[in-house]
This record gives sequence, C-alpha cells and structure tokens, in this order.
Amino acid sequence: MDNIARRVPQFVAVADGEVVGWCDVLPKGAPVQAHTGRLGIGLLPQFRGKGHGAALIDTALRAARRFGLTRVELHVHANNARAIRLYERVGFTTEGRMRDAVLIDGQYYDMILMAKVDH
Repeated sequence: MDNIARRVPQFVAVADGEVVGWCDVLPKGAPVQAHTGRLGIGLLPQFRGKGHGAALIDTALRAARRFGLTRVELHVHANNARAIRLYERVGFTTEGRMRDAVLIDGQYYDMILMAKVDH
C-alpha cells in the first residue's frame, strides 16, 4: 500500500481476469541514490516468449523515468540466459557478477548485475 501511495512504478499483466505477471521499479532509499531504482518482474511460464515481459518492462521503465529515476538496476541468475537476453534487448547492460550471491536448496548461484542508465 505504501508503494501505491507513493505512486511507485508498478504494473500487472492480466489475462482472462487473472494476474499473469507483474513488473515494478522500486526506488532506493538513500538520498545519494534517489535517482536509482531496482526492477523486479515475474511472468507465468505460459506467457513468456510472447512479448509480454518486454511490454511490462517498457511500461515500467517509462513510468520510472517520469518518477525521476534515471538509473534502473536488476539482478538476474547468471544461468538464466533467456532473461538476460530480454534485459539486453530492452537496453540493460551487464555491470558485474556477484559470485555465490544466492543459496537455493544447498546450491550456490551467481547473480549478474545489470543496469540501464538514461540521463
């Protein structure tokens, strides 16, 4: 509710009256990073590969720009090549790799830091 009240860029995709995906850009809290947000996205598997993810990201990025965010970051699993290609297509570039950044079921995975900067 706080995000809604602050008018944070957040959108959902709906099919047949059901939410099938979401995308948001949450601003960072520190004053020196007030121009920066972090993109999050999720889309049900049956809706992937059809342009819905790109449309959600594009909509969220346009809203983020209007919100005053000129840098948008994201983290993606290093082995998620499909998502990385999508992010590259919409203008994100790789800035770094975070080794063993997440631990899932006893297995460590690297994360890729990507960002899109629009000044």
